[in-house]
Amino acid sequence: MIKWGYNDYMLATTLGLWGADNLGKRWYTITSDYAWGHDLLKLFTAALQKKGGMHVGNDMVALDTADYSPYILNAIKAKPDVLVLLNVGPDAVNATKAAIEYGLKKQCKIIHALLYEQMIQGPGVEIFSDDYVAGPWNWKVGYPGAKEFSDKFLKAYGERPNYSAAGTYSAVWQYLEAIKRAGTTNPEAVIKALEGHTFRDMFANPGYIRAEEHVEVQKAYLFKVKRPEAVKEKDDYFDIVGSLSAEEAYGPPGLFGCKMKGF
Repeated sequence: MIKWGYNDYMLATTLGLWGADNLGKRWYTITSDYAWGHDLLKLFTAALQKKGGMHVGNDMVALDTADYSPYILNAIKAKPDVLVLLNVGPDAVNATKAAIEYGLKKQCKIIHALLYEQMIQGPGVEIFSDDYVAGPWNWKVGYPGAKEFSDKFLKAYGERPNYSAAGTYSAVWQYLEAIKRAGTTNPEAVIKALEGHTFRDMFANPGYIRAEEHVEVQKAYLFKVKRPEAVKEKDDYFDIVGSLSAEEAYGPPGLFGCKMKGF
């Protein structure tokens, strides 16, 4: 297996490092109380501390919580520069709406752990306007082929591709290219053709596959959600406001203690 496009470390570290330099030093987190949320919290706080930031509070919240008002009120008391929502889907929507209702959004910046174009479509861009999120790709990154791929995807499916869709296309493409280099579909030979390989396509320019841990790494981006009046095209929800190098965003090889073993 090769992990392609993004992982929790990249999402959390990119926002933590860039956010502490650009958005403020006092951070409050609201975290979904399961493994993904716990992992993000650990990684966010570690990145924040590297930049001299201060974690001023956290609430663990059960999945599918409808009323986020108690946690938003806790955050207001802490007077953060940044509110970090380590949740996704309906939880992210409910938490953001509560932050708007109680005026917290006017007092601090809001960062999301994960926010796709499709997550914005339902509740509407006005809910998430001026919020921040990290990701490895957006259809407006400007890489050769990215706009063409996005236009074809829009024609076929009625919406722009998010970075998971683009990453899947890239992974299949690079797998097929590895078969050509190896001259066979034998798994061991194809893996060797992928390990340590640097490539350029519509998703990563460049991307690199670490042989040490089978992680594909690339430049990471910071996105800011546009205001409704700035949205000019279908699914045109993000401005690119910053970036981190692959080395900063993914950390050094072996960060999690895993070691590759042969067949």
